[in-house]
Amino acid sequence: MDETSYFKNVDASNIENEQTTRDYFNLNMEPVVVEGNTVYVLVDQWWRGIDSKDFGSLPQKEIQGKVIGYSK
Repeated sequence: MDETSYFKNVDASNIENEQTTRDYFNLNMEPVVVEGNTVYVLVDQWWRGIDSKDFGSLPQKEIQGKVIGYSK
């Protein structure tokens, strides 16, 4: 979802800091190459989590759990 769509569709009361959110949409990131048998994990609440942007790709063999649902 791009910045315009985000601010159009998300309830403003759920946005803790609008400028920080806008800064995130304008974050420039180098392309990432995800090697075989690894995954690149992104946190869903970027303002209070760490993810592969911080620690890199994870080997699939290190991941535990099971998928209980997904949407296309």
